[in-house]
Amino acid sequence: MNQNTKTFLLIALVIALGAIAFFSTRAQTESADGPLRNFAIADTSAITKFRISDTEGNKITITRENNEKVWMVEGSSFKARPENATLILDAVKRIAIRQDLDEAEINTTLNFLTVRHKKVEFFVNNESTPIKSWYIGNSTADHQGTYMLLQEGEQKSSIPFIVYKPGMRGNLEARFFTSFVDWRFSGIYNYRVGEIKDISFTNIDNPEESFEINVNKESEVQLIDGNKQPISAFDTAQVSHYVTHFKKLHFSHVADDLTSAQIDSVLNVKPNASIAVTTHNNATKKVNIWKIYDTIETDEGVSKKLNPGYAFLAIENSKELVRVQYYQWDNVLKPKSYFLPRVNNI
Repeated sequence: MNQNTKTFLLIALVIALGAIAFFSTRAQTESADGPLRNFAIADTSAITKFRISDTEGNKITITRENNEKVWMVEGSSFKARPENATLILDAVKRIAIRQDLDEAEINTTLNFLTVRHKKVEFFVNNESTPIKSWYIGNSTADHQGTYMLLQEGEQKSSIPFIVYKPGMRGNLEARFFTSFVDWRFSGIYNYRVGEIKDISFTNIDNPEESFEINVNKESEVQLIDGNKQPISAFDTAQVSHYVTHFKKLHFSHVADDLTSAQIDSVLNVKPNASIAVTTHNNATKKVNIWKIYDTIETDEGVSKKLNPGYAFLAIENSKELVRVQYYQWDNVLKPKSYFLPRVNNI
């Protein structure tokens, strides 16, 4: 028996075992009313957790089983992207069967689902057993539907269906990803009006341009210089407007294209600036920011050029670097002189 034959037999065995596991409950799980058809969950507000897994061994659980009812990536301290959860809940509420399958299509679809699928388990009211589970396959040829099979509790349907979300074209599977990077919330500073007590901006390149802003509970502001001395004359409107920029500051993406050595080379040098924001609850979040210099090769040799689009940022003392975009962060990278009265030269 040659190596190719052995490999083929091994693959066939894996598929066969998968089929046994996938269909092991078919005989006893069909409901008295026929195949399970009701994929939707009308009251999505009751969903407190959902778990997504795939046949490649990836798995992620998104939960709001916490006092704040905020979507979190389970097993981490990171919030989940709320827009991703909203897309899933929208699908759960509106999903419907578009078409039944004939016998030949049923067998073909079940074979495909055995080899490749995503399983999504929905939990309600903090219960430990999912109320419904979806087995999601590929899309139809016209991209108007998705092949799916339903399980309710321990009862698994023996027949899949073509389902869809009215008004949507494409595969529903695309909404159900298992990557931590895709689920992790990108927000860094997301404060509501009245939450911020203090903002400290340290301009390491030019320390004279460092400043601090104090905000009292009446939203009155005070500007302080880098030596902790109050500044008497400043543009109050500009300072107040500066504080509002911290309601929605996000990173663009994790710098996972860098090696550990490249990350260390950034972290081991002084940042160009740092920002620390403290709330009235005395919670502080600090970030360090580094300019990015791209290597440019020309006929004259190699030179460094400032990247006009992105900077590196590290949250607290994290060993992780993310990229932030200047078009958003420029609003909070202002020098102290930006808030001072303009001097008219005559």
